[in-house]
Amino acid sequence: MTDHTEYERRRIADRRDGTDRRDGRDRRLLEDRNNARRLPDQFAQAAGASSQRIRGLVNRYWSDYGESERADLTEALLPVLEGLTVPGVPVTEQHRERCVEVVVRWATGLEPVSAD
Repeated sequence: MTDHTEYERRRIADRRDGTDRRDGRDRRLLEDRNNARRLPDQFAQAAGASSQRIRGLVNRYWSDYGESERADLTEALLPVLEGLTVPGVPVTEQHRERCVEVVVRWATGLEPVSAD
């Protein structure tokens, strides 16, 4: 029989009975990822300067973080989303994936990634 940690046993039981007992951090990270995927589409539909659009979206989804943390996220997302202000530039899966990457790195305290 395989030795499993308590966490692994709970996850196996969750899969078996279809319940979701993830701790708050797992749930929050999943929510952050889902919100990040929405950002490019919502950014493209919003009006205003790029930084204002991003700041508004960041404040909507991450209002429970401090002002300086939200400013850091806004700054990290700007290079990813700014190109969507050009008329005719479509939102792509790459935009969504990059937003997820930036948000997850920010939310987990990892170093920001470059926009390249």
